[in-house]
Amino acid sequence: MKKTSLVLVPGLLCDAELWQPQVANLADIADIWIPDHTRSDTMAGVARDVLADAPFPRFALAGLSMGGYIALEIMRQAPRRVTGLALLDTAATAESREQTRKRMELIALAECGEFSQVTEILLPLLIHPSRLAERALTAIVKSMAENVGKEAFVRQQKAIMSRADSLALLPRSTARRWCYAAGKTR
Repeated sequence: MKKTSLVLVPGLLCDAELWQPQVANLADIADIWIPDHTRSDTMAGVARDVLADAPFPRFALAGLSMGGYIALEIMRQAPRRVTGLALLDTAATAESREQTRKRMELIALAECGEFSQVTEILLPLLIHPSRLAERALTAIVKSMAENVGKEAFVRQQKAIMSRADSLALLPRSTARRWCYAAGKTR
């Protein structure tokens, strides 16, 4: 049986650790690659980075939260490379003024030496409230945030603020299959 080529894009302050359960459980049916989405500070640039580094000419694509924004930009730039699309806990709309204001506050906090506070502030948005007391889970999230680091976090926030509205893009998707699971807007 031929394996599916699958690209899993992490969310804000997340790295490949986010997808380790999926990697372990899908290894027999999928060749999985998880991109670094921390180098560019525009959504278009992040998508270009992912597309340039992807080891597959065509692939199924899943993105969580910020990873969904990136997946939508990939669909804008290279729709024919994507065979299936899963958008998880994300939004297809452009950034609102209020969201941008909150992001700018987090950037300011990070840049004045309080990056660890950023993770604490975002934790209730990244983990379901019923699981916030689970130390093992919160430790994974904090570890990923530390791995991503302050500079990449600032680039990620700027990229998110630059995202385009993608609602009209969804019905035109050339992916054979797609799924959109909206959640809390970040």
